[in-house]
Amino acid sequence: MLAQLLIGKRIEIILSEFTLPLSDPAATLEVVGGKGASLAKLSRAGLPVPGGFHITTEAYRRFIADNRLQPRILDALREADAAQPVILETISRKIAALFSGEQIPAEIATAISSAYADLQEPPVAVRSSATAEDLPEASFAGQQETYLNIRGTVAVLEAVKKCWASLWTGRAIAYRIKNAIAQESVALAVVVQELVPADAAGVMFTVNPVSGARDELIIDAAWGLGEAIVGGLVTPDHLVLAKDSGHVKEVEIADKTLMTVQIAGGTTEQPVPTRRRHRRVLNDAGIAQLAALGRAIEAHYGIPVDVEWCRAGGRFYIVQARPITALLPEPVAWATPGPGRWVHGTGSIEMIREPVSPLCASLIMPQFEAALRSTVVEFGLADVFNYPLFQVVHGYVYGCIALHLRWRHLPGILRVVQAQIFSSKGWEDELAQYCKTVAVLDGAHLPALSAGELYARVTDLAAAGLRYWLKIMTMVAELYQAETGFAKFYERRVRRDDGDPDASVFLRGLEMRPLEADRALYALSQRAGEPGLDEYLQTYGYQISSFDPLSPTQADDPLPLQDAIQAYRAGKESPDARTQRMTAEREAAMARILSRLSVRSRRTFEAVLAKAQSAAQLRENALFEVGQAWVPMRRDLLELGRRLAAGEAFGKPEDVFWLTEAELHAAVTALDAGQGTEPLAGRVAGRREQAENDVNLQPPYSLPVDKAPAFWWRWAFPMPELNEQRDAGRLHGMGVSGGRVTAVARVLRGIEEAERLNPDEILVTRATTPAWTPLFTRTAGLVTDLGGPLSHGSIVAREFGIPAVMGTGSATQRIADGQTITVDGHTGEVLLQTRTVAVTSQGKTSLPGE
Repeated sequence: MLAQLLIGKRIEIILSEFTLPLSDPAATLEVVGGKGASLAKLSRAGLPVPGGFHITTEAYRRFIADNRLQPRILDALREADAAQPVILETISRKIAALFSGEQIPAEIATAISSAYADLQEPPVAVRSSATAEDLPEASFAGQQETYLNIRGTVAVLEAVKKCWASLWTGRAIAYRIKNAIAQESVALAVVVQELVPADAAGVMFTVNPVSGARDELIIDAAWGLGEAIVGGLVTPDHLVLAKDSGHVKEVEIADKTLMTVQIAGGTTEQPVPTRRRHRRVLNDAGIAQLAALGRAIEAHYGIPVDVEWCRAGGRFYIVQARPITALLPEPVAWATPGPGRWVHGTGSIEMIREPVSPLCASLIMPQFEAALRSTVVEFGLADVFNYPLFQVVHGYVYGCIALHLRWRHLPGILRVVQAQIFSSKGWEDELAQYCKTVAVLDGAHLPALSAGELYARVTDLAAAGLRYWLKIMTMVAELYQAETGFAKFYERRVRRDDGDPDASVFLRGLEMRPLEADRALYALSQRAGEPGLDEYLQTYGYQISSFDPLSPTQADDPLPLQDAIQAYRAGKESPDARTQRMTAEREAAMARILSRLSVRSRRTFEAVLAKAQSAAQLRENALFEVGQAWVPMRRDLLELGRRLAAGEAFGKPEDVFWLTEAELHAAVTALDAGQGTEPLAGRVAGRREQAENDVNLQPPYSLPVDKAPAFWWRWAFPMPELNEQRDAGRLHGMGVSGGRVTAVARVLRGIEEAERLNPDEILVTRATTPAWTPLFTRTAGLVTDLGGPLSHGSIVAREFGIPAVMGTGSATQRIADGQTITVDGHTGEVLLQTRTVAVTSQGKTSLPGE
C-alpha cells in the first residue's frame, strides 16, 4: 500500500514538473512562456478558453540534457553569423534533424500522454510558447511553430518535438546574436489545447490600431479556422464599433475567397462556397457578444488588448489575448504652423527621415531654407518667399506653398525655366565644386579642432550639401515630367494591345552610378573568404538615406551591404547578367514597336523616350553624390557628442542628434570655455520617446486639414498620395515598374531596419534613396508612400526587374508588417489580403497569438 502511494506521489511530481493544467496558478512566464501565461490568466478569469495543458520549459531542458543535445547545438552554432541568412538556415535544419532523431525521455512522454488522456484525446493545437527571458523585446514573435488538428498521443509527442526545434529557426538564432542573448540560456514551453471546430474566426482589437482611437473596438472576421486570416490568405470582414455602446460605426464586407478547414492529420485551404463569399460572418447578436468579451478581457488586463477568437456551434471561444503595450498615440490635432497652405514633405520628398530628429529640425532645415533662398535670389526672385518656408509638426516637415508672384517676377521665372535645360556637363561642374568644398572642410585633424570649430564645420558641410542638392534639383525639375510624358505618349498613341510591352520596359538596362556600385558589391561577393568592405566603403560609402544626420551613412552601417553580398553568394543574378537581360528586353520591345511606326512617328517616339531615359540617368547620377558632406558631418557631430558625453551632458555620443541647434551651440560654447555643460539626458530621453510615438502617426498631406492644396499645386505636382484611399482592400498609387507579385510585406521605417527584410519579401517604406540600392538584391517588390516615375525607387526597381508602386500616401500606415500583399506595377494597385496584425511592445507588428 505504501509503495503504491509513493509511486502515485512520484507520478504527481513528474506531472507537475513537466505539465500543468491550463489554468494552474503556477503557469508563469518563466514556466510556460508568454502565450501559455496569457491563456492561463484568461482561463482563471472564467473566460471561454478551450481546454488544454502546458508543457513546461523544464521538459524542454530535460529533453536537451538527457539526449546530450546542448554540445551538439552549440557546435552547430559555431559558424552562425547574423548577417548570413543562408548559413543560419543550414544551421537551423541541422539542429532540427538533431531533435527529430532523439526520443522524448520516458518521464516526460508519460506526463504529456497522461495530460492528453485527461482531455479524452481530442484533436488539438500544439503551439510554441516562448519565455520572457528568451526574447524580452519580441517574445519570438512569428518565429516558432503551431501545429493544428493533431490527433493521438504519438502525433502529439512528435508535434511537441517540432515545436521545441522551432526555437532554433534562422531568424530566432539571428535575433539572439544581435541582442547578445546567450544561445545556451534559452528554452521553450508548449501549449496543447483542444482544437475548436470553428466555422468562423478572427481577431479583435479593443482600440483602433490604425487611428489610435481608444473609444473604438475593431473586429476582423472570416469563415473557417483563423489560420486563413493569420496567414494572410483572405481579406476578412472589417467592423469598427463604438467600444462603450457596441454601436457599429463602419462595416466592410469582404469577398472571402478562401477558408482554412480541418482534414485528417491537419488543415487545408478550401474555396468559400459562393453563397457565403459576400455574406456577413457575424450577425448583430454575434457582434454584441464579441464586443462584450473584448471589454471584459480589457478590464481584466487593465489595458487594451488584441484578441484571437473563434466560433463553433454558435458559441465564441478565446484562443489568445495579449496586452497591446505600445499603442499608437491617440488622434492628434494637426495645427497649421502659420498662414497659408502647408504641404507635407514639399521640397524634400525622398531625402527626409521622418519624424526628423531635433537637430535636423533646428539645424538642417534652416540650412535647407537658407540654401533655397540663396538659389532663388540668383534668379531675381528674392521676395517671392517672404515667410518661413518649412515648419516641423509632430516631427513631420511641412513646407508653405503660398507664392507672392507679381508681373515683375516674370524674367526670373523665365530664367528658372531656362536653367532646367540640364546637361551632364552642368551636373559635373556642380559636383566638382561640391567635392572641392567638402575636401577643404574635411581637411583638418579632428582632435586638433576646438568644439566651436567642429560646430562651424558641421554647419558649413550641411550648407554645401544642401546647396548642391538644390542646384541639381532645380536643373532637373523639368525632367520630372519626362517619363510621365513618355508613358502617356506610349499608352495613347503607340500601344495597341496587351501583347505590347509595358512602358517601363523601355526604361530598363540603363547605366548609372547606383548600378556601378552594385557591380562593385557583386565583385566583393565573388572573392574567396570574407569580403573586405573597406575599399568599397572608401569609394561608395558616402551614400545616405536621409538629410537627417541621425540616419547613418552607408559607411556607418554596412549591414545592408553584407546582406546583399550574401544574397549574391547564394546565387542571386549578377548585375551584369541582369543588365544584359534588361537590355535585351528593351531592344526587343523597341524592335516590336518601331517596326510598325511611320518614319515621323518613329522619330517622335525615339525623341520622347530618349528624354525620359536621360532624365532617369541624370537624376540618379547626381543624387548618388549628395551624401559626400554627410560622412564628415556625422563624424564631427559624433566627436562633439563624445566630448559632451565625457562631460556628462548625456550618456552616449549618439545623443547629440537629439539636441536642438540652440542646445548644441550653448554646449559647444561651454566646452570651449572650460565650463560644465548643462545636464541634457532627461530631454534626450523624452525626445526619443516622443519620436517613437510620432513615427506611428499618419500626417495629413496638407494643412489646414480641411482645405485641399491649390489647383496650381495639384497641376504642377500630380501625386497619387493626394487621392483619398477609400477601398479597405487595396491601395492606389503610381505603377512605375511593371510586373505583379504576391508576397509578405516588410514595413521598414528606415534603412537602419534593413536586417528585418528577408529574401523575396516586398519592401514597404516611405521612400528610398541610393543608399537603399543593396536591399533591391533580395526584394520581390516595392511600395512607397511618396515618389513618382523618376524617384530613386522607380528607377532602380526597373533595373532590378521588380514590380513597384510609388506615391500611395499611406502604405506604411495601411500595410502591416508581415501582411501578405499583391503589388501590380502596371496598374499601380496594391491588394491588401489581410489586416489582422497585432502591435508589439516595440511598436512593430506580429501575427496574433505569438
